[in-house]
Amino acid sequence: MKLSNVFTLLFLLLIPLFLQAQDVKMNKIHQEKIEEERDTLSLKKEIIEYKELLSDTLKVDSVLPWPLYMTSRLDSTLRTSPYMKGISAGVMVYDMTSDSLLFSHNEKKLMKPASNMKLFSGISGLRELGADYEFKTRLYHTGEIRQDTIFFIPDSLRLGIPLEELVDTLGNPQYRYVKVLHGDLIGVGSYDPMFTTNDLNIFVDRIKSLEIDSITGNYLEDDHFRFSTSINPLQVNKAGNFMNQLKLLLEKRGIKSSGFVGSAKCSEDTLLIAEKSHTLREIMNRMMKNSDNQYAENVFQRTHSLTKPIHAVNKLINDIGFNPNNFVIADGSGLSHDNRVSPELEVALLRYARKDDSIYPVLYENLPIAGVDGTLESRMKDTSAYKNVRAKTGTINGVITLAGYCTSANNHELAFAIMLNDISSQLTAKALEDELCTIMTHDESIIPKKRVIVVKRRPVRKRPVPRPRRKR
Repeated sequence: MKLSNVFTLLFLLLIPLFLQAQDVKMNKIHQEKIEEERDTLSLKKEIIEYKELLSDTLKVDSVLPWPLYMTSRLDSTLRTSPYMKGISAGVMVYDMTSDSLLFSHNEKKLMKPASNMKLFSGISGLRELGADYEFKTRLYHTGEIRQDTIFFIPDSLRLGIPLEELVDTLGNPQYRYVKVLHGDLIGVGSYDPMFTTNDLNIFVDRIKSLEIDSITGNYLEDDHFRFSTSINPLQVNKAGNFMNQLKLLLEKRGIKSSGFVGSAKCSEDTLLIAEKSHTLREIMNRMMKNSDNQYAENVFQRTHSLTKPIHAVNKLINDIGFNPNNFVIADGSGLSHDNRVSPELEVALLRYARKDDSIYPVLYENLPIAGVDGTLESRMKDTSAYKNVRAKTGTINGVITLAGYCTSANNHELAFAIMLNDISSQLTAKALEDELCTIMTHDESIIPKKRVIVVKRRPVRKRPVPRPRRKR
């Protein structure tokens, strides 16, 4: 057989194999194209589902970039921020304008709230007592005030003066008329943390105006409303030594007494001497802005003393849809490390307050403002959260928290709770809170136009070519 015929035969045999390989390659390309289209459809489906998920949030203005930006940035920050090292975090953000959840991270985890507990004390106090409720401090007396005749031997007797010289010209012994309170002084308090020494001096002035020279009875405190052994309803400068200070001031003003300081229930036959009061609205300012623990404990104790046997805070938790047995309420200020609440509960509490016109205006007015006053005065300046975030801070050993309200970039009102436990540095934990608040209030999709600065360059002057020297 000729060589040409062999090559022809081989060529004819390879043609089917080549065609088969081409078919396999085309099928593979076609299959890859189908899979790529399937992935694209799947991605589009996920985007559509995510849009539907955010549809409630976008009721007012359907701007997709902002919710996507905010939630992704919050998630990314909590996963990758160097400030998160070793920290146990719980975060929840709720859009109150469109009534939808925006973001949550460990929102059901029980954590230490620190001074976020003042939100529970303040809101329950406003709900049960009302903003204009008066914390009164009153002073009563029993018995009667009457004029007595006092016979006395002057100090001159001690110097050996004869008795005959201690009588008047008619031989009668020396005497004088005095006003004596034949009864007890009884103080009744209602946990007023704003009662000061100046107020107590007003009470002393009132007793002096009755021209009383001495008191035969005792100095008694009515502990009828006392709930805690550690906190006295009757206070001066946030300390429970009202009657001791009153006795001391009276003695300095020349009113003598030999009675003791004790306690007794104030009876109905007593007479009012003086009264001073401060409203819950006044107390809320220092309690929230300055995070005063004693103010919070006083509101907590007073609210409870009027709502027994059900504790006011537990009653509030039950009414907003949670089981109070699932949480631990150890005090009203947050100083106790035994307190345990969740970010979800704090946000629910803020949402409840927002809907009540008798609570929200007073609460919102007295929350610290970022970069302006209170415990947030030095924070979040030069950020989008400046003058925007109004929130209650919380700080105890190993704990930093922040919960309150802010307005988002798309003009929605948000309620949020940030709880950071097991922290090693308060500074970095607060920096993390500030970063999260900035994300909630900032829209990166709105990029301001950069100013184009045109630098006018001076033209480079060319050096003149030196003239050739003439040859002489």
